[in-house]
Amino acid sequence: MGMVQVKPLATQITEFNVAHLGLIPIQHRLPESAKQGWVSRIGDEKNGAGISVQTTSKDGIPYGVAGDVFAGLVTASVAAREGGGTSVSLNFAELARLSLLSTRAEDYQNLRRSLDQLVSAKFQIWNSWRTPLHQIASERTFSLIQDVKVTRKEHLFAPEQTEATYTITLNSNILDSLDGALTLMTNTALMAQLKSPTARGLYRILEAWRRDPKDFTQTNDQIMLSARDLVEACRLLGTREEAAVLLRPLFHVKGPFAQLKQAGYLKSVDTIGRGWETQISISFAKSNNLLNTTALRLLYDYGVTGASATGLASTHSAEEIECGIWMVEEKKKKSKVHNEPGMLITMLKEGDLEFHVQRFRSKKRPVLPGVAVKKNAPEPSEPESSEEQDLERARGILGNLGVMQRITTAQQRDLGIALEEGRLSYDQVRQLLKTTKAKMNDTVTELTRGNANIAS
Repeated sequence: MGMVQVKPLATQITEFNVAHLGLIPIQHRLPESAKQGWVSRIGDEKNGAGISVQTTSKDGIPYGVAGDVFAGLVTASVAAREGGGTSVSLNFAELARLSLLSTRAEDYQNLRRSLDQLVSAKFQIWNSWRTPLHQIASERTFSLIQDVKVTRKEHLFAPEQTEATYTITLNSNILDSLDGALTLMTNTALMAQLKSPTARGLYRILEAWRRDPKDFTQTNDQIMLSARDLVEACRLLGTREEAAVLLRPLFHVKGPFAQLKQAGYLKSVDTIGRGWETQISISFAKSNNLLNTTALRLLYDYGVTGASATGLASTHSAEEIECGIWMVEEKKKKSKVHNEPGMLITMLKEGDLEFHVQRFRSKKRPVLPGVAVKKNAPEPSEPESSEEQDLERARGILGNLGVMQRITTAQQRDLGIALEEGRLSYDQVRQLLKTTKAKMNDTVTELTRGNANIAS
C-alpha cells in the first residue's frame, strides 16, 4: 500500500457507473425520514434486484455536498494511482478546493460531515432469480471510502497555526472501474457558476447520460429521459413517492436546470406527459467531446496548460500528442528550441499528423522527462479466471443491468436461467453492457434463444 501526495489538475474527474447508479442523492436537503437510508428495488424476492444503503453516522447518509467531496476525492485518487499510490494525502485547503468548497469555518464543517457520511455508509447490491432447479441469490456490500486518517500538527506557541492532513483511501473496486472510456472530465469553470451541490450533481449525471453508448468519447446534443430514470440517477428522496413532487425542485425557477441553462450548458428542457410516465427532453447548448485524461496529463507534464491543454485534449488522441512530443524532441536534436510547449501546440494544430503518426509508430519512442511514453503494444489480456468466477461476474452484471433498469425483471430471469444452464457465457453477458437501449430487447431475445451473436 502506498501513499502519494498529489497536486491534481484544474479539472474534475467523475465516473460513468457511479453517476448512473445514483449512490449519492444530489439534494442539498433531505427529509429526516430519508437520512438513515434508502432502498430501490425492481421485481420481487424470487426474481428481482435492488440497491440499498444504511449508515451509522449521526449526520445520515451521504447527500448534497458529499457528492462534491466524493468527486474531488476521485480526481485526487486517479492522479495518485498514476503515480503508483493507493491513498491520497491532502490538507483541508486542498480537499476543499477539489470539492468546490471555500476555506470558511462553515465549509470546514461541511467537509468533516461529508467525510463521516461517506465512510459510514454501507451499500448493498443484490439480485435473485429462479431456474427450473434452483433459487439463486447474489449480494454484495461495500463502502465508497475504505479508510480515513486525520493527522493534526499543532504549533506549540501558535495554536491557531494547527494543520490537519487527511489520508484517504477510496474503494479499490470503484477506482478499478475508472479506466478508459468510463472516466469523464468535467468543466470546473462551469461548475463554479452553479450555486448548489444539487446543480453540480445534476451536471455530472447529465454528462454521463449524454455519452454515446458505443463510443463514450462522443456526446449527444439531445437526450430523452423518463421521470423514473432521472429520479433514480439523481436518487431523489422525499416524504411522498410522486414523480411531480420529487422532480419539482429541479425545475424551480432558480433551480438546477435553470442554473445549467444560465451557465450555457443546456439549451432547453421540455417535459411530455404526467406522473411517472413523464418524458424529459434535454437539449445541450453545444457539443463537447470527452476530454482524454491521458492526453491532458501528457500536455500538462510537457508544459501546455489551461485552455490550450483542454482544447487540444478534446481534439487530439493521446497517441497524436505523444507523436507531437516526439517531433519536438527530434527537432531539439537538430537545433535549439526556445519554447517547447509553444512548438508542441503549433505542431498539433498545423502539422501533418497522419503522416507523422505513421513514422512515429515505426520508431522507438523516447522516455521524456516527466512523461512516460510507451511504444504501441497490444492491450494486456485479462487474467485467466475459473468458470465459477466468470459465472459470479456474469450474475453481478445481470444484477447491475436490472438495477439500472437496462433490462426488465423478466429478461433478467430468462438470462439468469440461460446462464445457469450454460447456454449463455460470461463474455456474452459482458457485451450487454455495450448494447444500446434501443437494441436491448432484440438482443436479449436472441441470447435467450441460444443465438451467440450480439448486435450492439
